[in-house]
Amino acid sequence: MEIKEITNKSFGINLTPNNPVAFSKEPIPKFFRFLEIAKEEQINTII
Repeated sequence: MEIKEITNKSFGINLTPNNPVAFSKEPIPKFFRFLEIAKEEQINTII
């Protein structure tokens, strides 16, 4: 997965090649838990 900074305290990550957007303004540990839940639920795009 590719992580890049979108704006100050907001991050985007590529979850899949076809749906490359996930955003979170939560602190990074919460953001990664958020992504784990997304992967478990097979959610590819989160806004």
